[in-house]
Amino acid sequence: MKKLLTVALTMVMMMTLSISAFASSPGLEIEEKSNSSVNSSETHVNIVNDEVGVFARYNIDWNIPAGYDEYGVSQFSMSKGNTVEYSISWSPRAGLVRVGLYDRNSGNFYWEETDSRPPLSGKITVPYTSVWSLAVGNLSDQRINATGYFIY
Repeated sequence: MKKLLTVALTMVMMMTLSISAFASSPGLEIEEKSNSSVNSSETHVNIVNDEVGVFARYNIDWNIPAGYDEYGVSQFSMSKGNTVEYSISWSPRAGLVRVGLYDRNSGNFYWEETDSRPPLSGKITVPYTSVWSLAVGNLSDQRINATGYFIY
C-alpha cells in the first residue's frame, strides 16, 4: 500500500512539475479581478486513476450572487499545457454563466466558455505555469447555485 501511494504521489508531482509545449486554448480570455470572492464550499476529493496518471476530482456546490465571479479554495501549481476537466450545471437557469481559471499569482481570471444552457463541460488548457483555481462567473441578474466537478 505504501508503494502504491508513493508511486501515485510521485506521478502527481511529476505531472505538476512537468513543462508541456502545448499552445493555450484559443477561447481563453484574460480578465482582471472585479466582483469576485473565494468559495470555500468545495467538497469530496476523490482520486481518479486512468492510463496517464492519478488525478484529483473535486465536487463543487457554490452559491454565486448575481454579477459575481467565484473561485475555489483548492489551488494547484500547474504547468503550461496541463488541462483541467470540468462539468458545471446551475439553477435556476437565470442567464449567462462562464467557467475558467483564476490565476492566484496575478489575480486575473481566464475564461474558457460561456453559455446560458447547462451544463458547461469540457477541458481548459492552462495558458502558462502558475498557481490556479477553478472559477465560475455568474453573469445573470440573480443568484445561482452552481454544482458539478472539476479534475486537476
